[in-house]
Amino acid sequence: TNGRALSVAVRKLSTTPDFNTSVEVHKHSISLRKAREARLKEMQSATTGSLIPESLKHMEEDAEHMMTAENLRKLGQEALTREERIRRRRALDQFGLPTFAEFLEQANQPKLSKKPITILQMNIGLYCNQACNHCHVESSPKRTEMMSEQVAKRCMELMERTPSIQTVDITGGAPELNAQFKYLVTEGRRQGKEVIDRCNLTVLSEPGHEGLAEFLAANQVRVVASLPCYSEKNVDTQRGKGVFA
Repeated sequence: TNGRALSVAVRKLSTTPDFNTSVEVHKHSISLRKAREARLKEMQSATTGSLIPESLKHMEEDAEHMMTAENLRKLGQEALTREERIRRRRALDQFGLPTFAEFLEQANQPKLSKKPITILQMNIGLYCNQACNHCHVESSPKRTEMMSEQVAKRCMELMERTPSIQTVDITGGAPELNAQFKYLVTEGRRQGKEVIDRCNLTVLSEPGHEGLAEFLAANQVRVVASLPCYSEKNVDTQRGKGVFA
């Protein structure tokens, strides 16, 4: 197993909601002490396995992932992205909706003008230990696109020459799985910038990343994360088996 102690512990408490559980949260209770103990056990056993095998299995069994993989083989990523844009535009055209520029003109609003850049958002790779059905960049353990050291250093050089930038926002994929992640964090902090890590949280339990939480805390990184539902079944259906735990 993947050492998912928290899932087992919470199931034993019989308090984790599922598809049929009401959303009246105040009627559900979880012992904080027991939850903390379960979390500690989970972290201690985190290195016994990776989520990646489960994610790969999910991709092989999920109809949406299989269809996307087939389209990638037929069209390639660039053509698939272009086709998706055309499909979205056609969907809007059915409703007779104007483009954003046309809407501004019709509403007698001034054209947008550029303001100083204050945030540098960096997608540093599509490799991920998860394979979420809703991922807009289709990240997964099968993706190999990763930002190189040369590009990462160039981005930091440009940021240092742009004093208006106050925040570096790092995303992916699972950005922490890119070899340049820690460099970008420490360099961003050296320059006095706020650093945001858009984290899927499960990466904290991946083998080889045992000290990641401490690294993020030591560098005062702001972690942005989400859990799509309070239900284990809902979460694992959307993001892959084992994610909720």
